[in-house]
Amino acid sequence: MQSCFHNLQSPPKVVITLLWLFTSFVSAPCIAATLSGTVTDEGESVAMAEVIAVNATTNTLVSSQFSDENGHFKFELPDGVYNLNVSKVSFASVWIKGIVLKNGNIVKEIALTPEAFVNDQAFTDPDGCN
Repeated sequence: MQSCFHNLQSPPKVVITLLWLFTSFVSAPCIAATLSGTVTDEGESVAMAEVIAVNATTNTLVSSQFSDENGHFKFELPDGVYNLNVSKVSFASVWIKGIVLKNGNIVKEIALTPEAFVNDQAFTDPDGCN
């Protein structure tokens, strides 16, 4: 029994490679900018703070990561406008909105504040046992 396709030749490898390259460029966003920075608390680096990049136009999560042992983070993102959220347990969450990335690098220094000191008020034990 012979296949109906026995006389067909496979497409040249060059054509397959070109199709693959074309679809790769069309579907992948162009990484054009870097958004990086350091998370600190009173000048000291804060490790393991969660840093989230959100597309400000679509309000969708683009990427997230944790700051390293020196408080550093780095995103490589397509041009656009982003909101950045930085949070860590026992610290007040920080939003930085409207960061415009366009063909370059932006560095942000983000200072976290312990939740106990938000609004300039020290934590008070309800039982009065500070």
